[in-house]
Amino acid sequence: MSESTLILYHLTRVDGCPDYDICYEMVVAALSEDDAKIIQPNGDDYNPEPHGYDNDWVTPDKVIVERIGVADKDVERGVISACWNNG
Repeated sequence: MSESTLILYHLTRVDGCPDYDICYEMVVAALSEDDAKIIQPNGDDYNPEPHGYDNDWVTPDKVIVERIGVADKDVERGVISACWNNG
């Protein structure tokens, strides 16, 4: 496996699903577990500046990460699928 091989990770919030209209889990393709933690549901990377993160997600320290596989070579880094609790 080369350094650029993307791994598939299942991410869940440590607080579960506390409200409506939020993302509570997703699958992402990332370079590492730490890389996976910074991917937000909107596809952007976490930014600690005020309003620099997706309000429907959590900070990287509040994410549970589970490796679930290796991405195909044509998969790009980012969100593969996200689950939302729509109200």
